[in-house]
Amino acid sequence: MSRAEMDEIDSSFFATSLLSMGRSMSTANVIMQLANPAVGYGVARSKVENGRLDKHPVKRARTTASYLAVAVFGNADDRRRFRQAVNRQHVQVRSDSDSPVTYDAMDVDLQLWVAACLYAGWEDIYERVHGPLTGQRRETFYQQGKVCGTTCRCPPRVGPGIGTRSVATGMSSRS
Repeated sequence: MSRAEMDEIDSSFFATSLLSMGRSMSTANVIMQLANPAVGYGVARSKVENGRLDKHPVKRARTTASYLAVAVFGNADDRRRFRQAVNRQHVQVRSDSDSPVTYDAMDVDLQLWVAACLYAGWEDIYERVHGPLTGQRRETFYQQGKVCGTTCRCPPRVGPGIGTRSVATGMSSRS
């Protein structure tokens, strides 16, 4: 088979495994994130129209996937630039006087919750594919998983460092 023929190959059946994994991870992750009422209301009442999950779910998924790709594979400059772009959007997401809960997307504790959910999703997928993380491998995975939060605004000592492990571990153990 030539290169041109290979480039034209239909890989849709093969891709179902990746797509299934991505769909299940993203659906579970959205549910975990929205379980925090402040995050849920922030998402539901976001003033950033073009990033709203309910109006643009594909764009929202693409943006989250891009964030995760930059967090994991990007260099320091990529992460800094993405953080700045995210901050420009997050600064617009705040509760107002008629909100049933107080929320602010720039709140590090809320970002830590989202980072914990993202971390839990990555850990869950890793363990389903490769088996349980134990010992030093678990610690290395955990330390490197801090990029789920530090690429946003979580300080390195917090995301998903202090506090997140118990949230992420608790979520992972429920699946």
